[in-house]
Amino acid sequence: METDIEEKMKRMEEQYEKERQIICPYCDTIQSNDDLDYPVTYHGEPSISEFYCQECEKTFFVREFVSRTYESAKTNDELF
Repeated sequence: METDIEEKMKRMEEQYEKERQIICPYCDTIQSNDDLDYPVTYHGEPSISEFYCQECEKTFFVREFVSRTYESAKTNDELF
């Protein structure tokens, strides 16, 4: 039973990582994020950006989604 849970957790982690990467829909290459080329939405609304794959040299489109989380505390010190 523990193996099933570990396997499910691993699949969830892999899916989470996949969602955080931009993958070319033509050649399945994970796009480099070294140069901060990933699109960034500042106002938290979904946006669509044009993206260029360095591997297959094709252009494709990327939609970014932003989610925010919050933490509350009684005092400022509790948040640090």
